[in-house]
Amino acid sequence: MKTPHNIGLLGDIAELSQLWRNSSTNESLTLNSEEIIAHIATLPPLELPPKPDKIKRASHSLSERISVMQTLMAILQNRERFIQSILAKEHLRLMAGALLAISCVSFFVYGFVLGLQHSLLQALSAAVKLPLLFLLTIVITFPTLFIFGSLIGIGRTFMQTIVILLGGTAIISLALVALSPVTLLFGMTTSSYAFFKLLNVGIFVVAWFLGAAFFRAIYAPPISTGAPLPMQQDDRETSIGETSRVFSEEQAENHTKIQSYFIRFWFLLYGFVAVQISWMLRPFVCSSSLEFQLLRGLRDNVYGDILYSIAHILGLR
Repeated sequence: MKTPHNIGLLGDIAELSQLWRNSSTNESLTLNSEEIIAHIATLPPLELPPKPDKIKRASHSLSERISVMQTLMAILQNRERFIQSILAKEHLRLMAGALLAISCVSFFVYGFVLGLQHSLLQALSAAVKLPLLFLLTIVITFPTLFIFGSLIGIGRTFMQTIVILLGGTAIISLALVALSPVTLLFGMTTSSYAFFKLLNVGIFVVAWFLGAAFFRAIYAPPISTGAPLPMQQDDRETSIGETSRVFSEEQAENHTKIQSYFIRFWFLLYGFVAVQISWMLRPFVCSSSLEFQLLRGLRDNVYGDILYSIAHILGLR
């Protein structure tokens, strides 16, 4: 099928051929080159056909893979540059996607190692459920983090909050991957289900503290005396040429305390939600004496089950 682009090109070739014939004489093949050059100068520039969609998709996919690797290297080896990019609001959407990919892959790897102690089916089940556990926890606790954080004046934007939260989650997932050889060793060599379960509880606690420290340092760092007060839009319009307002020593101390109390409250909420969701998605670790189970039946909630167990031990039930 002839496209308009091809038709125009054929027309130009036909005109040049006519000029060739008109410029030739019977005695020689000498051309009137000036006329041909003048005609070529009037032609529009040749436009190359657009890249096929497959090439565009491939190049876009390559750029995404590169950004994931760059983000991973920034977290592991250039933490200061990574933090500065977040604070400067540089490429936050791309960074959020890269952090989400890093977290999901890392949780999948550790979940697989975690369930491999029982069977291959349990490994695949835990590999899928572990990323789901953290994603559901983030979705449920994020509104509290962003709205309450805005109310007390922490001053992080919506996308900054998402990236910082995903950054802390990525730190947790990478710490789990770093400790996965230990989990694999004890999973393959010990037959004590209770020991293996407690070992993984300790590993998750260590990873959680690393992620929490990263999150706390970026999201709400301690305020120093002399730091500028957050200004509203009206303040920005009326403060041109005026001295910026800053925190006094008492204001900085009080604001830091409020932020610290809120962060502790949110971490506690995050932990409660994560434990409850893990109870809903259990088992992640399964005793070798039991058959494979995708999900176990729910009974009240994890905290009710703890109280029930305590009452049973004390002989109250």
